[in-house]
Amino acid sequence: MQQESPNIIALFLGSQSLQDFIRNFVYLDHIQAHNAAEIERLQNLKEDLEATQASLDAAREEAATEKESAETALKAAQEAREERQRRAREEAARQAAEAAELAAKAEAAREAAEREAAKQAEEANADKDGDEDSDEDTYDPTQDENYIAPPTETLEPPTADGADWSMGKDAFIAEWGARIDAYLAGSPLSGYGTTFAQAAWNYGVDPRWSPAISNTESSKGAYCFEPYNAWGWGGGNGWTSWEQAIDAHVRGLAAGYGYTITIANAQKYCPPNWEKWYINTSNQMALI
Repeated sequence: MQQESPNIIALFLGSQSLQDFIRNFVYLDHIQAHNAAEIERLQNLKEDLEATQASLDAAREEAATEKESAETALKAAQEAREERQRRAREEAARQAAEAAELAAKAEAAREAAEREAAKQAEEANADKDGDEDSDEDTYDPTQDENYIAPPTETLEPPTADGADWSMGKDAFIAEWGARIDAYLAGSPLSGYGTTFAQAAWNYGVDPRWSPAISNTESSKGAYCFEPYNAWGWGGGNGWTSWEQAIDAHVRGLAAGYGYTITIANAQKYCPPNWEKWYINTSNQMALI
């Protein structure tokens, strides 16, 4: 009030009349009130700005943390896929070598059995009934419902898929979608390469495997005994679209069989005719 008194006195002395003084006083009071309100508004804006800046800084820090976590998770997923890929190749090669050894042993055993049979036929003097009794007591493993015949020829491991799991998802799907589309051209599954590639990425499976099985089992979807079932799965497995079917099949391969085709997987997928199934499917995979 002491500071304002000289200003009021000066205002009074400078006024030509009392009305002029009152009018000027009211005007100045209005100006001061407006300025005070503006200062308060600006102060509130400053506080809001500081709060917004703090919120943005926190959000930026959180986003950076989430980005780092996402990158770490992506790297871990890529490394896991690459490890599955490496192990699958090693296992496929091991099983192929083992099958080749079994085939060689089976062939040697067959030849030895033929020689022994010929020798016994020449030397046989035993009673016929005795021979029949002996035959009845002989165990025939091929009659076992779980019997799986040994390979009749040398089986090669599948060719390397060449999938680069270190590339991004979009690049992976673009590359493999185009390759699978080229393989499926002209079939009922034509144009679904991207769907196969996306499922392969999502479940970490050799992207060639499911498309190749569709050829072995149904000529790429041309002959399906259940709706959209191009892979010969029984148990009433039918779907309502190719997108649904492809995703389900690739997911099933990942859960029940692993990364890629092996001899053991062929024996599990198609026990009665596993050797032909393995050869046909592997050869088709090499085309993709």
